[in-house]
Amino acid sequence: MKRTPIKDKLHKGILLFSVLYLIIRIFMTILTTKLDIVLYYSALNLNLTHFAWYMDIVFSLLASFALFFYCKSKIPSFFIFCIMLVSIFKLFPLMAYSSEYLSINSHLTNGKYITSNHQSNGVNDGNMYLTVFVYKKEFPLFFKMQGRYSKYVPSSSKTFKNFTYKKYTISKNGDLLSYGYFDIPLK
Repeated sequence: MKRTPIKDKLHKGILLFSVLYLIIRIFMTILTTKLDIVLYYSALNLNLTHFAWYMDIVFSLLASFALFFYCKSKIPSFFIFCIMLVSIFKLFPLMAYSSEYLSINSHLTNGKYITSNHQSNGVNDGNMYLTVFVYKKEFPLFFKMQGRYSKYVPSSSKTFKNFTYKKYTISKNGDLLSYGYFDIPLK
């Protein structure tokens, strides 16, 4: 089959976008692991790290096909295809142990916030250990961690029910988020 300049340009373009995506992913990884920054799109309640895991698979697949057709060599495209397979297998554990974020939407706060809520059982005494990580919007899509707050509460309390159903209240001056008697400062 004869190669055409249009197909070559298409394959080069796909490879160029794949390299650009790889650079963005390296930057994202540094931000999320080293600087405690969460990439989150508030308007759609979308964790961009989760979205990137799916895009890893798409770009790996596109790059492996483009490299195969452009270079006519199976070895480089097979290497990228193996990376895609690893991405597929790592997706399930990552999704199982990743955090879900709750966007705090209130006109009372002095900024945009998201929280990550976690709960664990106590020592078989009917109590629950509640933990909230608070993130404040620093730049568009960038939320920086502000603090970690914990409280030990009875599992039958209104505080625990509010926490479970994500029913929060904001204080009148906008500096306190509350789940019943569990108060979290918003800095």
